[in-house]
Amino acid sequence: MAIVGILVGVVSLLRKLMIGNEAPLHVIQSSASLLGEATIPAITLIVGANLLRGHKKSAAGMWVVMGVQVVRCVALPLSGIVVVKVASHFVLVGSDPLYHFVLLL
Repeated sequence: MAIVGILVGVVSLLRKLMIGNEAPLHVIQSSASLLGEATIPAITLIVGANLLRGHKKSAAGMWVVMGVQVVRCVALPLSGIVVVKVASHFVLVGSDPLYHFVLLL
């Protein structure tokens, strides 16, 4: 879905057809926006339902859980930093420090 959003934003003709109150296909953008606004309450309901069922024994072992945590908390942030630094070195992104900070988020 993000790729479709990028295409609509980049291609001027599609952007004029879908974005804005006077756009002929404004209903598509309006529908996508409505669905996007409903995701947070839906996720909250799903998490609440999972908590209501209670904790059950996990099929994953302790080492698998620790491995996932190491990847999520160490490897992914480090890889993001490396990608931004390499892109900055090859002048693929601007030199603004605030822009680099946003890319790291």
